[in-house]
Formats: sequence, C-alpha cells, structure tokens
Amino acid sequence: MKIRQVDFGREEDVRDMLEGAWNFVGRMGTNTEWMPDSREEFEDHLLELFKNPAFEIFGVEHEGKGVAGMAVVACPFMWNPKYYSVEEVFWWASPAAPPHAALGLLRHVVAWARAQAVDSKVVISMKSLETSPPGVRHIYNRMGLTRQEHTHMGVI
Repeated sequence: MKIRQVDFGREEDVRDMLEGAWNFVGRMGTNTEWMPDSREEFEDHLLELFKNPAFEIFGVEHEGKGVAGMAVVACPFMWNPKYYSVEEVFWWASPAAPPHAALGLLRHVVAWARAQAVDSKVVISMKSLETSPPGVRHIYNRMGLTRQEHTHMGVI
C-alpha cells in the first residue's frame, strides 16, 4: 500500500481521484440538488477547482490501483492567526481497499498537515455525513476531535 499526493500529470491518479469523488457523491444521500447536472460537468468543475493551490489531494494505491483518497483545503486558520487550518473536502475508500487504508490515509494527512505548519499548531476539520459509516465518527473521537457544528445545505 502506497499513500502519496495525487499527481495531476498521471492519468491514473486523475482517473482514481475523479472516481473517488464521484463515489463520495453517491454516498451523500438523496438531497443533492446543488450538484452539477452531469458527471462530466462535475468532473470538469473539480479539475478546474483543484488548480487552486489551497487544495491538496492524497491517494492510496494498492496492488497498482487507487483504492482510497482524500481532498483537503489547507490555509491559515481564519479565526486565529496562530494556527494553520486543514479542512477535509471529501474522502473515500473503495471496497477493494485494505482494512487499514482509510486510517492510514488519515494518519498520512495529519502528518502532512503538521509538516506544513512548522511554526504553528494545526486546526483540523473533518466531516461526517448522515450516511457515513459509524466508524468514521469513532475515528474522529479517538483523534480527540469534537463535534462542533451541523451543516444544513440547500439551494435558495
């Protein structure tokens, strides 16, 4: 198993990242009126969005295939300039992923975040959906994270 930043110059990395993002969308539940009308439009939008240097995407490769991934936004923390912020955008793991792939990916991203914030601490924000497996919230609790907010989404 290999965990690394996604290389947008590698066709396989791009394909795996887009597949993972689409997989994540499929797990969001039924109220997704704010999503683009087609998968192609969704993927085109992501590829453009991820050109922004605040986004970092990490992937897990197992037996030559992408089996898990995570996208984060990393920037100074808006509420306190003494901190650096890393906020999860999405993460996913396929059924083909080894049992420890998701946790390994999360640990990799945490280590990466700490390395980015040499002179400050990191505020990390992770999400769980109503449709997320219960183990996700358990992992966050074990990391010492506390639930801070609920997000309500809709198109107005």
